[in-house]
Amino acid sequence: MSDRIVIRANGYAGDCSGEAMAALPDLSHMLGELFGAEIIAFGDPQDARDMPWQTALEASEGLLSGLAEATARTLQKDAVPIIATPRCAAALASIPAVLAHRDDVHVVWFDAHGDLHTPATTRTGYLGGMPITALLGEWQSGYGAGLRPERLLHLGGRDLEDAERAFIERHGIFAASFAEFDCDLVRIEQELTGKKVFLHLDCDVFDPRDVTADYRVAGGLRCDQAAAVFSVIARVSDLVGLEIAEFSPGNPEEMQRSLAALRQALSGLAAQDRDPNDAGRVTRRP
Repeated sequence: MSDRIVIRANGYAGDCSGEAMAALPDLSHMLGELFGAEIIAFGDPQDARDMPWQTALEASEGLLSGLAEATARTLQKDAVPIIATPRCAAALASIPAVLAHRDDVHVVWFDAHGDLHTPATTRTGYLGGMPITALLGEWQSGYGAGLRPERLLHLGGRDLEDAERAFIERHGIFAASFAEFDCDLVRIEQELTGKKVFLHLDCDVFDPRDVTADYRVAGGLRCDQAAAVFSVIARVSDLVGLEIAEFSPGNPEEMQRSLAALRQALSGLAAQDRDPNDAGRVTRRP
């Protein structure tokens, strides 16, 4: 297995609240220890601002440009990027960098929500509600695209709007809500066997009793269920990257509980070739 590098990409990415930015150091240190990885850090927390998507996209330029560069640099080293970032909108930059390096990658998007709106269908104007469609080339973010519908899996969705469900059906996107967990797990194994995969993990895919996210939806994966899903993915496919967003504990008790649950869930992905010499070492990039 390739080396792993944790990228802590902090800063504004369409944030409407500041908890996810504040939580990134703890999250990235846990990931560094779990994966035996050096941590490359850039950016600092900024004021959260609720803005229309066009303005939010412009204000996110620092984080998005820095993340695109850091992801590309990590892949050029034949290392696996483990990205900790505040919001799902960061995928506007990270995933095009991955696809520019390898265009045969399957993107597995874990999310309670769809994130499948476009500027034409969004009712809220929230940038974080439309990253997948930019990756599919439905609108231009300025950071690239390259994802094909047949190489996208949308997992854990339980709060999708009608326009998003219609988008999934129209484009034939693989979707599994985990309402029938065992059956969905078999389908995922069949779909990903022998594939190269990049995982995007929005923490609201978890049951909020286990992991705290800003946009909480009742139900969701318990940490033992998530561990089973990730273990299957690790066993049958080749992980080329992982991105975690929306990790938003609001107090020390939530932080401790959420970190422990997330660590348990990800343990199957981290089990192979862990390097304890690099675990948690932080390099700060300007």
